[in-house]
Amino acid sequence: NRPLWSAIAEARENSDREWIRNSYWATMRRTFLASMIFLPMAIAIRPFVDIWTKDKITVSLGLAIVLAVHSIQWSINYAEVIFVTGLGFLRQRTISVLVMGLLSVVMLVVMVPMFGVIGAAGAGLMSMLLTQTLYLPYTLRTRAPWIFEGTRTRGLGC
Repeated sequence: NRPLWSAIAEARENSDREWIRNSYWATMRRTFLASMIFLPMAIAIRPFVDIWTKDKITVSLGLAIVLAVHSIQWSINYAEVIFVTGLGFLRQRTISVLVMGLLSVVMLVVMVPMFGVIGAAGAGLMSMLLTQTLYLPYTLRTRAPWIFEGTRTRGLGC
């Protein structure tokens, strides 16, 4: 998806909103569908970790699910980053990364003593949710609302 940055920037310069809109929804749909592989992989990989580590490391189902959801979230956020960056909304992207970093540290300090390893994974998931997963689409909705025109009837299957 990274080569899309320059194509999005060029389309922005040429005021080709239709191309950007279509690319956004196609990218989001494909990213979401491709990232769904993480859920069954997280569950299926657990026995292989046991064999590989000779039962010295055991991955709980809860941790596997948190990591799978985090991987899905990261994939979708990365696709959003491509459009936020390509459209030139760099200040918003920078703010979201800085806040996510600070929030991650605070959440790690709080959640790891309470929940252990799952707390660390959960802290990453929550800090990304509160910053990137919510803020980047909000940035696009407020700064480039035309991307979302007509999406109520089309949904992700546009």
